[in-house]
Amino acid sequence: MSATVEESADALAYTFRPLTRVARPTVPFSFALVLVFLPLLVLMSAVVALNRAANRPDWELALSVVLVLQLLLWLVAGAVQLALLLRMWFRSNVTTLRFTRTHLWHGPMCVCPLERLRGVRLFVYPSGDAREAHMSFVIGDDEQTHGVFGAFPGPALRAFAQDLSHRVAAFCANQGLMATLAPLSEVEATEADANERMHTLPAPPGLRAASLSVVGLVVRNRVIGSVWCVVLIAGLAASARMAVGVGLKPQYLVGHAIMGAFHVMLLLAHLRGQRPGS
Repeated sequence: MSATVEESADALAYTFRPLTRVARPTVPFSFALVLVFLPLLVLMSAVVALNRAANRPDWELALSVVLVLQLLLWLVAGAVQLALLLRMWFRSNVTTLRFTRTHLWHGPMCVCPLERLRGVRLFVYPSGDAREAHMSFVIGDDEQTHGVFGAFPGPALRAFAQDLSHRVAAFCANQGLMATLAPLSEVEATEADANERMHTLPAPPGLRAASLSVVGLVVRNRVIGSVWCVVLIAGLAASARMAVGVGLKPQYLVGHAIMGAFHVMLLLAHLRGQRPGS
């Protein structure tokens, strides 16, 4: 990739562009179906059935209301994640690093206040007959890491990281920061160890992190995922029963059937102790 550097009194910016065309990832149709379109379809059917409900059992109403709340949470979380995937799909393959007087930015994400930046670190590991490296920023006195580049040839990444360290140290000094940046550090590791240690900084709070937590807990956590599936399947059954009782046509329940089948498979995976695939 090529690197362009822009330096001024109040900003230091890097722009990285690939020198060859990078293939775009496949459009996440299945992701959109499970996390956005199906919940939206079932939600609309459930709301119509609730609006028409009269003299229905209390348990049916209660489970249907819980289903609507679950679907709203699932829909918002899925829409946020789908928007992020589509943004990655449509945007050009350009990476930016920007140091301002107050903060470090990696693309659109604010990594940390500039005063918490402690330096640059390489995690070097053998890869076949060569050596590769990951590059991370060191953040805070507890030396958490924010990964920037991974699996680059070791010597080339080392030369770039050394130049970056010098430029950033000079920029921080010009801003009058009292804490000086440590020299470029290099850690010998295995590839698996490097992958784990290159990014330990928690994700900043926000809608993106919250939506990822919702999806991650349901899919990855056995207890929470099992409870979620049982409650949602019960809500689907109650909502379908109500829909039939208020006279909705059977085609309105197609989404219920597909959504129910997906959550039955997810529940079975949790009960068997399997980790559902991505």
